Amino acid sequence: MAAISDTLTLSMTILYALSKLSDGDGWTRKQTLITHIVGASLREFSCNCVFEGILHCTPQVKALKIIMCGPEVPDCNTCDIEICRDCIKHGRSCIETAVCA
Repeated sequence: MAAISDTLTLSMTILYALSKLSDGDGWTRKQTLITHIVGASLREFSCNCVFEGILHCTPQVKALKIIMCGPEVPDCNTCDIEICRDCIKHGRSCIETAVCA
């Protein structure tokens, strides 16, 4: 159970930070929401399936881009994160990009 909670904490922390650091809720209505994870490592990369939860909490966002930044990022590439059929039906996508430092 601890491993599941630890993994899910990442997307919930991102949502909490966005709600606290932004002015109002305009970020929830963006077409594309871009989030940078600074100091990312293999742990954050292995959690990519939980980022879809951000899409489920922001129904007006059509595209979520997660940018992993840091010297421990395993690969410098871009990939589509697998999302549920409901998100696909509504034209939503989730993309993960790695930027090696």
